Amino acid sequence: MKKYFALVLALVMLLSLFACGKKEEAAPSPTPESQQENPGGMAVHDDAIAAYDPEQDQHETEETAETEETDAPAFAPVMIVDNAFFRAMADSIEPHGSWGYTLNVTLENKSDHAVHVMLTEASLNDRMCDPAWSYDIEAKGIVSAQICWAEESLERVMLNPDNVTQIMATMEVYWPDNGEAGNIVDETVCIYPKGSGAHQGSFPDVPYQISFFDNNEFVFAVTEFNPNAQMGFALGVYIENRTSETLYFTMDNVFVNGAACDPYWITTVSGHMVALTDIGWYDAALQQAGISSPSDVYEISFDFSVYDGDGNYLVEAHPCCAAP
Repeated sequence: MKKYFALVLALVMLLSLFACGKKEEAAPSPTPESQQENPGGMAVHDDAIAAYDPEQDQHETEETAETEETDAPAFAPVMIVDNAFFRAMADSIEPHGSWGYTLNVTLENKSDHAVHVMLTEASLNDRMCDPAWSYDIEAKGIVSAQICWAEESLERVMLNPDNVTQIMATMEVYWPDNGEAGNIVDETVCIYPKGSGAHQGSFPDVPYQISFFDNNEFVFAVTEFNPNAQMGFALGVYIENRTSETLYFTMDNVFVNGAACDPYWITTVSGHMVALTDIGWYDAALQQAGISSPSDVYEISFDFSVYDGDGNYLVEAHPCCAAP
């Protein structure tokens, strides 16, 4: 009996030693309901999903975009001209001002005479675009003024106000009461609203209906026949000056449907600039020529001339004919 009891006790001790020698495996903890595995393997918690707000995310995206836009170089005031008689400073730019694309300036007349200030040969991004602006300043006067380009003017030259990277013009200042004195300012100025590095310079891609000239010096082409223009009938033209000199383009001896009807048109294009402009005939002028409606125009003939500032002709009285 004692032998049997000793054998059982030895067997129990052997089993105890075997159990102590084996490592205990940790039971896998169940995946909590608050955690899910996404297809990419990244844990996404329920509380994060619940906190996600698409509108908030959109707002943050817009704030990031605004921050990036803010990081772009802001317009810094530019001294346009400063001499013994006159000073002009470009203070700021409003791409979407009340009257269109707006350049805010400070003008100071240092002289003892009233002055007249105006811009000529103005262009935006190498495209002729005249703000038709001038200003009178009394003696010793300082004024704040706005030079504005209407939205329609920018649309005509195929330019978005937010994309203006260059403003060029000739500023002329003179004493109206002393014509013999000449201009006290006559300078071509250039302003880069987004910094000089932002201006790349590119001409608009405009399809032609009729190309009259395309040579090393200039391009002159008809882009549109518009019988529904605000004034009456309009002939849209594209002009590209490929020279470094200012060129003058004009039409003479103009006939519409065989009847004399002169629009008295002339335009100026600065060196290495383009112009997108309209040659127009008012309804009254067409009616005097026996044309009852702009839609009745079927032929326009004219003598075309191009010359430089010294009066040298590149083209003189070249006959042209355009048929809508």
